[in-house]
Amino acid sequence: MGAELAVLAAFIKKLVDFARQLRGRDMNAVLTQLFVWAAGIVVVWLTAHVNFGGGVEIANVRLDELGAWLNSMNLWTQSVVGVLLASSASIIQDTFKAVDPTQSEAKPKLFAPRDEVR
Repeated sequence: MGAELAVLAAFIKKLVDFARQLRGRDMNAVLTQLFVWAAGIVVVWLTAHVNFGGGVEIANVRLDELGAWLNSMNLWTQSVVGVLLASSASIIQDTFKAVDPTQSEAKPKLFAPRDEVR
């Protein structure tokens, strides 16, 4: 039950961050988080429907086994799993950025303002 709570806590943290970014009008952060959540949903959906999963193994779990488990879920449940997965990935990325003294995790903005000179 600990892992499930950690995943839910990650989602809550990213949801609160999202609300703060929305209130602060940080549109790059808002759009990036929306993109991350959408990507999580797409990745889960693709994993559930891929045909070559037997040849891919991650952490001793074949992708077709994971896909069969995900495919047994309806689209709404797959979407929730995708958002939870993406939120956890965002927390991991935030941790990398927080402990990186050399800024090697620095990346250009995904959504730059139109008036910003490049």
